[in-house]
Amino acid sequence: MWLDKAGSKENHRRGQRHERDTASATGGRTTAASGARPGHKSDVVGSRDDYGDRADRIECKATSRKSMSIKLAWWEKIETEAAESGREPVLAIRFERTGARDVDLVVIDRNTYLELINDG
Repeated sequence: MWLDKAGSKENHRRGQRHERDTASATGGRTTAASGARPGHKSDVVGSRDDYGDRADRIECKATSRKSMSIKLAWWEKIETEAAESGREPVLAIRFERTGARDVDLVVIDRNTYLELINDG
């Protein structure tokens, strides 16, 4: 989802590009209508690794501005969708920069983070 100037076709394309990039980077796939249709939840569904572990539900948010507020409702939405499908919730946030590499960040639950660093 693109967060600047609602309704702009260019902004919609940027949001779709962020979702495609996220799917490609995670080995996952984008969902139809960015999760807006019944049965097609979240923006990206990550694939499981070779051991059947770590499958994610990913909500993508992007902006060309220098800051973004993270809304609890975003987290609650993706957390619910992930729990319903036995996957892990992830927020993928992109700060798009003109003339420079975009900044891509991920937000995960603290307990998930602790599991990741303690298993490594």
